[in-house]
Amino acid sequence: MTDLAMRAGHAADALKAAASGVDPVQAAVFVDAIATPNRVVLHGVGREGLMMRARQTNLE
Repeated sequence: MTDLAMRAGHAADALKAAASGVDPVQAAVFVDAIATPNRVVLHGVGREGLMMRARQTNLE
């Protein structure tokens, strides 16, 4: 297994662990809350800022 594949596997495992701790009902409430309004404000700095810009592109 390449180093890249191993790192991708670790990242996928971390995402799976994080997602397993999310309450599905609360996730649905969150999705409904951000899908309904005409405007969503996103803020982030550094890596978080880059991800917020990526999310902004998907929301437009």
